[in-house]
Parts: sequence; structure tokens; C-alpha cells
Amino acid sequence: MQEQFIIKGESEIESSSCILALIVGSDYFSYAIRDENDTVCELKRFYFQRTTVEKLEEVLKFNPVLNNAFPIIVTAFDFNTNTLLPVDFNTGDNTPLLYLNESGQQDHIIHEVVQEWDLANVYSIPYDLLNWVLTHFPSSKFWHMQSVQIKNATKGIDGGNINLEVLDKKFNVTVAKNDQLLLAQQYFYVSPADVLFYLLKICETFGLSQEAVQLHISGLIDKNSKLFNTLYDYFLNVDLNRASWKQSDEYPAHYFTILNQLALCES
Repeated sequence: MQEQFIIKGESEIESSSCILALIVGSDYFSYAIRDENDTVCELKRFYFQRTTVEKLEEVLKFNPVLNNAFPIIVTAFDFNTNTLLPVDFNTGDNTPLLYLNESGQQDHIIHEVVQEWDLANVYSIPYDLLNWVLTHFPSSKFWHMQSVQIKNATKGIDGGNINLEVLDKKFNVTVAKNDQLLLAQQYFYVSPADVLFYLLKICETFGLSQEAVQLHISGLIDKNSKLFNTLYDYFLNVDLNRASWKQSDEYPAHYFTILNQLALCES
């Protein structure tokens, strides 16, 4: 287990007035505690080779604050086994669609609606990980990571906009233009050239101009990194999509934008 980032406030956490946001990914776990003043009280991110119940139990053991009683808890699952459908098409059993996307036969299927775009997101979660969340955080609301990003895709942009969330060896991208969501997908990458290739192919496929499209970047990327500079060389309108909450200056705010957006889903 690798502890990647830690933010801890100086004052004691008043859990009764805070929101707890959790993300359970296939190879990481992160959480943020946000108070009523929209300030980060505590935030941590852990990286694993593969997320297991044993590793999550270890995180819980060494971070007892997670056992406190929070009035609002929200969890996002980041697993690339999901399918998006128009709400009107989300009838009957869509499980075979997930099996085509390598979902396990024993995984639990969840249906949720992203009302902002009239889309249904049908996704699967390994049963043991879902059961762990239900056991330790029984009052938690659930979202899929992609649903959180889709909820935050901006409408009404003539030139279109791309939201890019960079993770460890993978990235999530949502693409919208005017009032239409064009794409929501996760890709794996090895080098900056891989990310650039996907983005250029997306622009070509959907007729987006590199000079007009808005590229909003968040996640685990540094402004001085080769990846950021590569994208900046090919796109005219590039910005870092920073978390809106108040946090210490120890880490850039755009590292934790998705956790901030998740917390806002239930605030």
C-alpha cells in the first residue's frame, strides 16, 4: 500500500457537520472530509497494485477517523465496466452489455441516472468491495466515477469542451458540444504521446477544432510535466480545472477536483 497524498488540518474534525467523500478504484482508494465552511479537514489517497478488501481494511485500521459518524457520505466507484444508455433505453436486463465489457459474472450490477444529460449508467462492482463499503458506510450514497464527470460536463460551448482527469497509468475523458454529450470513456496510457493520440483522434472523430475546443485538465498531472506541455503545444485553450473547496497549498487543487465534485453531488 502506497500513501500518495495527505492533507490534514490543525483543528479536530467535527464529523457531525462534515461530508465524507470516498473513491474506490480498481487500484486506489481516496477520501476527503469537507466541513460546513467548504474547507478540506483531511484528505488522503492510497495506491495499490490491485484493490482488495484486505488493503481497504488496512486503510481503515490506520485511519480511524473514517469510523466517525458523518451525516453525509458519498462513494464513487472507479471501475471501467460500465455502459451508458439513453434513459428511455434503460429497460429490461442490460447485464449482457456489461459482460461484453469484461464484467465478472459475480459482480453486482448498479443502475443510476445522470439527470443532467438524461442518461442511464449501468455498471458493475466486485461484490466483495461493494460489501465492504456497505458494511462500514451503510448510509453512503453511490455514484460511478464516470457519472460524476458527466454531471460536471459543461453545456452550451459552441467549440466543444473536453474534461480530462489524469490518474495512475489511465485517464478519464468526457467530451461535450453545445447540449450533446459526445463521449465518456476511460483509456490506459504509457507515455504523453498516448494521451495526445487519443485526444487528437477524439477531435478528428467528432469534428472538434484544436483551436476552439476547451481542454479542462485535472487529476495527477503537474503544470511543468511533459504531459501538460505536450497537450499545451497542440491545444489553444487549456486550463487546469481546480477544486473549488478551500485546502492547504501543499498540493495543487486540481489534483483533487473529482473528490470535490463528488462531495458536491450530495451537499
